[in-house]
Amino acid sequence: MKKIALIAFCLALGIAQAYGQSDEPGEISFTKKDGSAYQGQAVKGVPEGRGAMKTADGDEYYGEFHDGEPSGEGYYQWADGTTYSGTFADGSPNGKGKFDFADGITYKGDVRDGKPSGVGDFTYPNGNSYSGEVADGTPNGHGTLTRADGSKRTCDWIMGRPVGD
Repeated sequence: MKKIALIAFCLALGIAQAYGQSDEPGEISFTKKDGSAYQGQAVKGVPEGRGAMKTADGDEYYGEFHDGEPSGEGYYQWADGTTYSGTFADGSPNGKGKFDFADGITYKGDVRDGKPSGVGDFTYPNGNSYSGEVADGTPNGHGTLTRADGSKRTCDWIMGRPVGD
């Protein structure tokens, strides 16, 4: 998952200069020549509060901003159709949330640095599901795979592969 780099987005737009230096919260809206845009609350021209942004490559974010970055609750949709709904910190998904990946896989649980990590549940298009520990977007640690036919395998996993029963 690519990291959301909204600080660079906002600095490149030069919105602080374009919209003044008021300490009072207000609403701003702008579109850059490359198609990137922001509409929402801001302080000193920097996104702060609720807003919506679109990147030049077609990604969209709706939610809370702090110091120009997604922070708090929000919804992000990548150009490939992958979506994330949940908590953001430091400009990327961090905390608890749900991914609906473009390939049909869903994940609900802990998220770190924009990837499923911690404890969570995957559901796969073939009807299988996994519940347990996750690292860097794959089953890693103790967990249970439940197959579409109802059979289960509980064991330790390393990089998505079972290592024992």
